[in-house]
Amino acid sequence: MRKTLLPLTLLAFAALAFATSSVASTINEQLISLVNMLRSIVPVISLGLFVFAGIVYAIGQVFDVQTRQKAQNWSMAMIVGGIIGIIIVIIAPWLVDFLLGFSS
Repeated sequence: MRKTLLPLTLLAFAALAFATSSVASTINEQLISLVNMLRSIVPVISLGLFVFAGIVYAIGQVFDVQTRQKAQNWSMAMIVGGIIGIIIVIIAPWLVDFLLGFSS
């Protein structure tokens, strides 16, 4: 739980930093630009995680049982991380629309 809380906290602070960076821009514009940035970066990172997970899994099959199990755990964690990233990208526009609905 703590592992997922830290990135979410950092993301919230980054959103606040972006929101306060320019006087002329509003929080709404910054949230929309944050969603657009997530939509362009996260799929590439997720694809990289999937590929790297496959490589780690394949290399782990060559070693002994303990190392093989560690490699399987690492690759599964990378796959889950990639899937969570994709889910965040899918949910982010709706979440921003929901939050913007309260501001008006």
